[in-house]
Amino acid sequence: MITINDPIKHKTQKSIMACIPTCLAMLLDKDPEQVYDEFTNDYIHGFTDVSNYLYKHGVFAQPHITAGMHQIRPGRLYLATVPSLQLPGLFHQIIIDARFGDVKVYDPCKGLQGKQYYSYDHVAEGNDLAYPLRSFLID
Repeated sequence: MITINDPIKHKTQKSIMACIPTCLAMLLDKDPEQVYDEFTNDYIHGFTDVSNYLYKHGVFAQPHITAGMHQIRPGRLYLATVPSLQLPGLFHQIIIDARFGDVKVYDPCKGLQGKQYYSYDHVAEGNDLAYPLRSFLID
C-alpha cells in the first residue's frame, strides 16, 4: 500500500472494463489482476464498493460527489469518474494526484495499444493518444 508521501506507479488495465480495479491497484500498490479477482465480482453484485474495498485494505476514502478543477486541492489525491474515451455512453475511472505541487492524471487506459487516455497536460505529454482532462466528477 502506498502512503500519502509515495508516488503512484502507473498500471495499465488488462481489459477495457477493468478501470476501477486497476485504479484501486495503483492506490494500494497491488497487482491489478489480484485486485480484479478480489473486487470485481462483489462490486458487480453490489456486495462492495470502492470506499469499502479501500477501507478493508487500510485506506480511509472520503466519498463525495463534486465536479470541476476548482475542487482539486493541493496535497490531495482523488478518484474521479470521467466520460469513457473507449466506450461512448459509459464512464471510466481515473486518479487525479495533486500531492506534489503539480497535478498528474493516472489513467489506467494509458498503455493500451491505440487507446486514448486522459492527461492533465496533454500537450507536454507529446502523444497523440493523450486527451485533455476537461470534465470529471470527484468520487
